Amino acid sequence: MLNELDFACSKVGLRMNLSKTKFMTNIVPNNHFTIQNKVVELVEKYMYLGQKIRISSDNHTCEIQRRITLAWAAFGKLRDTLRTNIPISLKREVFDQYVLAGHDLWGNCDSNQARLRLRN
Repeated sequence: MLNELDFACSKVGLRMNLSKTKFMTNIVPNNHFTIQNKVVELVEKYMYLGQKIRISSDNHTCEIQRRITLAWAAFGKLRDTLRTNIPISLKREVFDQYVLAGHDLWGNCDSNQARLRLRN
C-alpha cells in the first residue's frame, strides 16, 4: 500500500518525505516495509497535528491525560494573572481551552466524559 501511494505521488510530481513517513499497525508485521529501498519506521505512537496517536484501546484516555498535564503547566504560567479577582468561571474557561481543543473527535465513553467534566 505504501509503494502504491509513493507511485501515485510520483505520477503528479510529488515525493514522499521518507524521513517523516512512519507506519502503525494493529497486527504484528512479519517483515518490514520499504519504499524506494528504504525501510519505513514502525511506531507504536506518533504526534500528528499536535495530538498523540496510539494504536491501543486507551488512546483517547492517554491523550486526555496528556492534555490535562499540558493545561496545568500552561495554567501555572498564568498563575500571577489568575490570582487576581477573575471569576472562577473564566479561569475554568482558560483551562478548558487547553484540554478540550478537538475533544469532539475523541470517543465519548463515560469515563472520558467524567474526566473532562463536559457540560451538556
